[in-house]
Amino acid sequence: MNMPPKKRGRPKSDKTLQTEEIDKLFNNAPPHLKVHAEELKKQEEFIKFIQDYLKKLHADFSPTMPHCVIENLASISDDSMEGFEKEILDAYYKFENKLADGQRLGGDATANTANERAQKVWEKNSDLARRIMSKNLTVNGASKKIFDEWVSRGDKEAKPSIRTIRNWYKRY
Repeated sequence: MNMPPKKRGRPKSDKTLQTEEIDKLFNNAPPHLKVHAEELKKQEEFIKFIQDYLKKLHADFSPTMPHCVIENLASISDDSMEGFEKEILDAYYKFENKLADGQRLGGDATANTANERAQKVWEKNSDLARRIMSKNLTVNGASKKIFDEWVSRGDKEAKPSIRTIRNWYKRY
C-alpha cells in the first residue's frame, strides 16, 4: 500500500493561511468578476509608475520629512488645493526648521561628547602630552601608543581610531 509522503516543516502561520484563503476566493470567482490579464498588466504598470514617481519625489527631500508634507507640497499647484497653499507651506517650513534644529543639536551633542572624551583620555595620558610639548614625541606617535595600549590608557569606552585620538589632542 502506497502512503502519501508526510508533510515536513513547521506549520503555516496565520497570515499565510489567510493569504491562501484569499487566493482561493479570487481563483474561484465567477468569470465576470475575474480580472483579465490585460487589466492586471495595466494595474501593475500604474502601480509601478506611482512607486517610481514617489521615489523620485521623496529623493529630493530629507528622509526624516513626513511623506504627507512632501506629497502636499508637490500637489500645491493642483486646483483642488486652492486655498490650502498657506497651510501646506507652513507645514513644510515647520518640519524643515525642526530638521535644522535637530541637526544643529545633534552636532552640538556630538562635539560635547568628543570634548569630554578628549579631556579624559589626554588627562590620563598627560605624560605623553608633556613629551609632545617638549618635541620628544609626535602627536601621531602618541596617538598610536594610546591606540595600541587602549586597555590601560583609554577611557574604558569604545576604542576610537588613531586619527580620532590625534584630533582629540587638538581639543585637549
